Amino acid sequence: MRVKNRSLQQKNGVFDPTNPDDGFFTVVPNVEDLQVAYFFRDGTVRNDRPPQDCTWATNCVPVQDPAFGPAGTLPETHAANVIGLRITLTARSSQEVPVVQEPSARFRQPVAENHDPGAAQDRFYRYQNSVFVLLRNRTPRA
Repeated sequence: MRVKNRSLQQKNGVFDPTNPDDGFFTVVPNVEDLQVAYFFRDGTVRNDRPPQDCTWATNCVPVQDPAFGPAGTLPETHAANVIGLRITLTARSSQEVPVVQEPSARFRQPVAENHDPGAAQDRFYRYQNSVFVLLRNRTPRA
């Protein structure tokens, strides 16, 4: 899944690095943002602070390299230590509110996870929804 050209898109088929846009199709139009926050066993939440902070992992994705050794020796930001995800989707109306109804640009994209809160104002209504997913066989530290 990705957001491109104001649409939520899904990949159909195998990723081709020579043509990265090949095989994507639109699932939902008028989507501005898709964010994922990771909840780790040690109680930390990553990818939840504006502006975007990816110093903890490449591209803000938990480490998945199995070369770190057996359980208990993995770094805190390893994918095996993720116990939950929060996924936030921000959509906007397809048309701006007419100037006669809303003469000034006063709406801005709501802050979601690591999205920059200083986005420019406009006359589009926005809708935001979040869902939290708990991974069943993972528990926080006692």
